[in-house]
This record gives sequence, C-alpha cells and structure tokens, in this order.
Amino acid sequence: MRKRLLALVICLVAVSLLGMPEGARSAPKAIHIGATVSQTGHFSSEIGPFKRLMNVWVDLVNEQGGIMLKEYNKRLPIKFTIYDDKSDQATAKKYYERLVTVDKVHLLLGPYSSPLTLAASTAGENHKVPFIAICANSPKIYTRGFKWIVAVIDLGPRYTYRYWDMIKDEA
Repeated sequence: MRKRLLALVICLVAVSLLGMPEGARSAPKAIHIGATVSQTGHFSSEIGPFKRLMNVWVDLVNEQGGIMLKEYNKRLPIKFTIYDDKSDQATAKKYYERLVTVDKVHLLLGPYSSPLTLAASTAGENHKVPFIAICANSPKIYTRGFKWIVAVIDLGPRYTYRYWDMIKDEA
C-alpha cells in the first residue's frame, strides 16, 4: 500500500510538472506538497496527529535523498506546507486556494472527511493541480466530472465490500 501511494504521488507530481510551459520545465528545488489537517475543531481528536505523521514521512523520504523524477534525472526533496482547516469547509477551501495560488504547490493531499474534501477539491480542479483525496468517500465528490482528483479509498456505498471479499476468500 505504501509503495502504491508513493508511486501515485510520483505520477501525479510528474503530471503536474509536465503540464508546465516548455520554458518553465527546469527542475524545481523540491516537490512541494500541500494539505490541511484538522488540528482544531470537531475532527481534531481523530485526525489532528496526522500533521506529525506527514512530517515524519517527509523527513524519511528526504533522508533517503528525496523522490527520483526521471524527467529531470535527479532526486528532489519534498517540501510540505500544512495548514489547520479547523474542521471547517470554508477554512479548508480558503487554504487549498492559498496552497495553489500563493504557496505554488505541485500536489494537494485532501483533508479528512467528505464535506471538507468536497469544498477543498475545487482548488485542484480550477487550477489543474493533482488532488489526492485521502479520507473522503462520498460519491458527490467524484460525480462532478473533475479530472484532477483521485480517491484512495472506496466510495461510501462500497466501503466494506473488500472486507467481505477477504472473509469470503478465507472460507
């Protein structure tokens, strides 16, 4: 699972960087990833510690030299920018817009919950920045015709199917 997620991140970053105009294709100093984490508000007890997890992941990847991008034939470190969305849709939307327009991230990792992701994912779509929806499974998110979003968990109506498949396979 970890290798698949890393491969997905690499592919999405490459797509994002390839979409740049020809003159802007010199290697960036780092792969800039943006996200929000509900460090305050009603989701904070469930998801608040994820900021620390994200930073530890970045440190581990960077200690190994970063991520290899074949287009530039070099390893690039990861830079993470993370804001507190306060478990609030409007705040999440505001910060994802900022991540794209001010911080100039190459990749967005979605917030916790379908309601926050529904609001935040418009920034990725409007600015053509890949958006990985990490913890969102509402079909409403994925039936809008967006091209710059990808889910990593099953949709809500299918959420438990894999568990039943595992049980069935063991029987």
